[in-house]
Amino acid sequence: MNVANVYFAEIEILWDNSETGIDEIASGLNFSVYPNPTEGVFNINLSEDALNSFDVNIMDVTGRAIYSRTIGSNEVTIDLNNQDAGMYFVHINAEGKAATRTLILK
Repeated sequence: MNVANVYFAEIEILWDNSETGIDEIASGLNFSVYPNPTEGVFNINLSEDALNSFDVNIMDVTGRAIYSRTIGSNEVTIDLNNQDAGMYFVHINAEGKAATRTLILK
């Protein structure tokens, strides 16, 4: 029978408050997805007035893209009636900013 010696070391944890994912979220785009949950047809409303267009990418939980389009206004209606019920991610990109919201399809 082999016996291994296990040594435990003292671990010091240092916190760095300079950059976090929270700052990244706060600097993202402000948009809403409604109604959520949805039967299939829903709206995206971008609250940024100065933007000319934005890119919408919708992915399923496996990361597979199911919808991708550039929108030329601050609001769009999307129909996902052809998709299975479940959770999806709505990702918006515009002028170097990005944000993601969760969408539930009933």
